[in-house]
Amino acid sequence: MALEAAKADTARRLDEALERIQALETSTCWRLTAPIRTVKRVLFGLRTPASPEALADMSGHPDKGAPPTPVIVALTPASAENTPSVALAFAGREGGDSAQDASKPSSLADESPIHHKAKSESHVVLPSDFDADLTGDVTSSNKLSLKETYQGWVDHWKNAVPEDHDVAMEMAVGGYFDAMGPVQAALVKKFGLGEDGYLIDVGCGSGRLAKPLSKIHTGRYFGFDLVPELVAHAKKISARPDWKFGVIDHIAIPEEDRAADVVCFFSVLTHLLHEQSYWYLEEAQRILKPGGRIVFSFLELDQPPHWPIFEATLKDAKNGGDQPLNVFVDRLGILTWAKHLGMQVASIHDPLEHVVQEGALGQSICVLQKV
Repeated sequence: MALEAAKADTARRLDEALERIQALETSTCWRLTAPIRTVKRVLFGLRTPASPEALADMSGHPDKGAPPTPVIVALTPASAENTPSVALAFAGREGGDSAQDASKPSSLADESPIHHKAKSESHVVLPSDFDADLTGDVTSSNKLSLKETYQGWVDHWKNAVPEDHDVAMEMAVGGYFDAMGPVQAALVKKFGLGEDGYLIDVGCGSGRLAKPLSKIHTGRYFGFDLVPELVAHAKKISARPDWKFGVIDHIAIPEEDRAADVVCFFSVLTHLLHEQSYWYLEEAQRILKPGGRIVFSFLELDQPPHWPIFEATLKDAKNGGDQPLNVFVDRLGILTWAKHLGMQVASIHDPLEHVVQEGALGQSICVLQKV
């Protein structure tokens, strides 16, 4: 009887998934913009501005920029050990044109995926002699040498747009600079950064967050990154002589204990191994004041907008590409991290959720609070 009930429940869930897919196919149109094809090759392989149109486009094919079709990519039947699950992803339609303009799409912000239990796993096997020095040579994959990889990525964009250094610096951290920066600034404000609060921006890049935040935040700020050119650009465009910027070459937050109100990691832990991410979270916990918060973005395999990122990462690996590493983590893994850090999970948000009026981030968001 239990087996029959499980089979029936699995069939019901599959029917619901098919209905959802059909609804998406018939009700959603997609607007593609000219820079999409280029921008999708940056960092994650996919990047989106804050608008619903471009957030919807996030699920397009990373090469053709074709309008996506939602499809079922995995179905796990129920058993005594697990619940039935359906995973959804998006595949490009044939004949898509990246320059084509369609009618305005309906937002996918309310189209929550069918979630399933997922085991936390790292998608990289470490060599036996690997250490966490960000400058070290790793013969098995240069993607694990973060400073080398990101310096190479910055050099790539400098060569791609030699006539405009500012554009090269913006593209080196993912593009859509002026669209995503205000979203990040609004998020750190919403999640605990007061007017006179102290924010530490780990992986500040070329100032995508620092630029808009400099106009609305009177308190302290410390941003640092691996590549000197990125940090110099962030310092220049923020135009805040009272703010601090720095260059690092190892996992650490150079600040005293219990000093900061908020520590943020936007598009940082998405490129680190789980051990490195946890190490950084330990550092953030150390330098936070009691009640202070960590805000970080992350990638999830069971979020439809993130599956194409995994596919693009896989393709890059198969082709011997040099794009920075992309790493995924599930929510159960985050809960485990929080438990061992002695921190509380204040909230977790889906990638297309409009947590702030400035728009959705495109990555999932987690907020941890120090007790």
